[in-house]
Amino acid sequence: MRVSHAVLSEVKRMVQQSGIMEKSDHVWPDGDLKKEGILELEVKLGNEHICFVTIKIGSTADIADCEDNEGLQALYYLSQYVACVTQNPPRSLEAHP
Repeated sequence: MRVSHAVLSEVKRMVQQSGIMEKSDHVWPDGDLKKEGILELEVKLGNEHICFVTIKIGSTADIADCEDNEGLQALYYLSQYVACVTQNPPRSLEAHP
């Protein structure tokens, strides 16, 4: 998938704003990843590289029982935003010829 420089810049901004780079997935649910599905996010930002793996989150209600619900919520919202902005970028972020 190719995205415009503006979309890439927006995703970088959201990664930084979310604080996800300071989170850890060690206490996030891992359940039966084959049965429940997987949510994975890998981020390379400058010299930092981190990968998060947890069960697929259907809604914010799935986050409530997690020991680190703040971190899991940050991952959930960031992954939703990244999917949205890369698959259907707003006109202001579309590439212009």
